[in-house]
Amino acid sequence: MRWRDAFAIGGESALAPKSHHGRPSKLDAVQQQRLLLALNHGARFWDFPTDEWNCPRVKILIRRLFGIDYHVDYVGTTLHRLGWSVHQVEYRARERNEAAIAAWRREEWPRLKKEDQTAS
Repeated sequence: MRWRDAFAIGGESALAPKSHHGRPSKLDAVQQQRLLLALNHGARFWDFPTDEWNCPRVKILIRRLFGIDYHVDYVGTTLHRLGWSVHQVEYRARERNEAAIAAWRREEWPRLKKEDQTAS
């Protein structure tokens, strides 16, 4: 009924989809570019203890640079819109021997898989 009434009042153009952009960003285009430049310096440059970015840290950085408060959950949306994506930090032991791991995967792992199949 709504579509019929809309068509009767406004014709085909009344049935065209309408975009709902939501609330505009608190950061304008210039501020967004400044944020990207600041992020590219790394977190240590901004006196964080490690060089990884996370939403709470970016929230603090936005507050320092622009005096704007963002909800920490919305920071991820903003970063995604700016082309940044989430990455999990992969911690590895300093003593890790990549050559030994590759050899084990190449030689031992296939043998263990074969043994497991024969046990079934």
